[in-house]
Amino acid sequence: VKVIGVTDHYRIKDSVSLIQSAEQAGLIVFPGFEAESKDGVHFLCLFDPGTPESVVQAKINDCGVHDDHQPSPSGKYDCDELLTEANKWKTICLAAHVTQAKGLLSVLRNQTRVRVWQHKELLACSIPGRAEDAPHEFRMILLNKDDNHRRPRQVALVNAHDISAPEDVNSAGAWTLIKMSRIGVEGLRQAFIDPETRIRLAADAAETPHSELVHLSWQGGFLDGEQLHLNPNLNVLIGGRG
Repeated sequence: VKVIGVTDHYRIKDSVSLIQSAEQAGLIVFPGFEAESKDGVHFLCLFDPGTPESVVQAKINDCGVHDDHQPSPSGKYDCDELLTEANKWKTICLAAHVTQAKGLLSVLRNQTRVRVWQHKELLACSIPGRAEDAPHEFRMILLNKDDNHRRPRQVALVNAHDISAPEDVNSAGAWTLIKMSRIGVEGLRQAFIDPETRIRLAADAAETPHSELVHLSWQGGFLDGEQLHLNPNLNVLIGGRG
């Protein structure tokens, strides 16, 4: 694990020492908070690594929460409003534990659930395992095969358990492999837009060992002596016809 998110319920002050310790240990930290919309749905709001505590606190206050002694307060925004505001804040907002208590798919019903699920700023949600193993009532929605909830682009699915001790990382569905060209909110956004190639769940099978071309060299002919190290992503060779 190289990157973590720290999201307490509408509070950041108590997380500062954890963030600092994690950074000193070499981890990259997305600071943020866990929000509860006024309609009772939990979201994880993540800010760019290095974002000052005061900036995160200002957004918590903007949600209408000014008392950090309440264990789990509700904010003034409903789901639609929170997703819209989070985009203005330049944060990324994930729907937390969507199939469980306080999750989007569990709390919301009918057209309200459809509208929020299809919100253009909802790019990702967390589930405890694989979509194929989700309860039947949610499975087809998560796989983007339910006609009523279908989206132009599937919501990215991530595994992200609460971690209270290092050994918790070993639990099923605790972590996700995310490929980012640059670690930050924009990197997460691009990964969530393209989950098929950039996201692998902890619950997914490991990649099968396979052969791979990493280097080319020529002996004789027009390219005699030339060598080429291939990029692990996209390679394009262009030449004349024939």
